[in-house]
Amino acid sequence: MSKFFYILTIISMVIGGCVAGFMFLTAILMSPGLGVISLMLTAVYFAIVIFLLSRLPFWPKKKPGQSRLWVHAALLWGGGVSILLSLPMSTPLIEIFAYTSSHSSAASWAGAYPEEIVKALGVVIICLAFTQLSRPWHGLLVGAVIGLGFETVENVLYGASGAQLHPDSDWLGFWQSWGLRVLAGPGIHIMCTAIAGWGIGWALFAANESRLWRIRMVIGWWLVAFAIHFAWNYDLVALTPMVIKVLIIMVAMYYIFARLCIVSTKLYREDVGHSYTSEIITRPDLKCHQTQ
Repeated sequence: MSKFFYILTIISMVIGGCVAGFMFLTAILMSPGLGVISLMLTAVYFAIVIFLLSRLPFWPKKKPGQSRLWVHAALLWGGGVSILLSLPMSTPLIEIFAYTSSHSSAASWAGAYPEEIVKALGVVIICLAFTQLSRPWHGLLVGAVIGLGFETVENVLYGASGAQLHPDSDWLGFWQSWGLRVLAGPGIHIMCTAIAGWGIGWALFAANESRLWRIRMVIGWWLVAFAIHFAWNYDLVALTPMVIKVLIIMVAMYYIFARLCIVSTKLYREDVGHSYTSEIITRPDLKCHQTQ
């Protein structure tokens, strides 16, 4: 554990908590009744996802003297710090693309570009702050929890704002917004940040690998996450192409996440104090190399 990154994580938790609290208050003030309902629905969504993630075999087991603080840190980074740092970058990008008439890709650049960078930064900081995070697959889990934090706050805000934006009915607008987020690719932020976190985990915790290899891992898997997010936000205007695009992306991102979970489970079950090399990524059936 790095004391510097631990202190940085504690500071980020304070900032993230303030930002997330402000966002929740904004949603309630924007639409008092439906804002509260949005909070309740988000709490249920949050509980389900945390339950499912914590049942993965490679979820870090709590040992004597260790806490679950990394989970709270990841949630607050995603739901607070990521939003705080993304907004100053995303707003100018939207304005630039609006000015250049590139409306179709405006949301793609304004969303995927800053958000995936900031969330990935959180994975690095949190993985270096806690001793129980010491295996490549821990990057995937930290990324998933950071993505959940981001999605939690975003769902509350979109639910409340959807009620305000509908021309005829707040109630209808609220449920349309929530229905779209639940049915059309739930977990987009969870999947993207987990995929980026997979590369970060290997870069931080793989043994006997070159610096260039670690950089390739981070950039390569981050680009996969970026591509998914970028394509997801890209506006094809017409309904049919949009539906087809969403279905293709959903299949791709869920498949990638599932495969990474399968590989992580195999590695976890073989893990008895081993180190890891790049060979295992492509051949998870290989035994890990014993640390000398």
